[in-house]
Amino acid sequence: PFVTYSARQLAEVEGDFTPSDFVRRVTGVDNVCERAAVLGAGGGELLLPKQAGSGVTAALAVEKEITLSFSDQD
Repeated sequence: PFVTYSARQLAEVEGDFTPSDFVRRVTGVDNVCERAAVLGAGGGELLLPKQAGSGVTAALAVEKEITLSFSDQD
């Protein structure tokens, strides 16, 4: 699914993110891609900080907690 977040939601994400004055002027928050990645990962861990190229900016985050479930089936 295509998911978007408001500037308020992004601003509430805790962490050390790469700030951009341009992004702040345009969106109202200092960083979108890293904050959105962490938020989309349920407050997970930022694995790859902001990467920019060809007019696209992206970051990668993963959930911190992984739940494994095993069942005894023959």
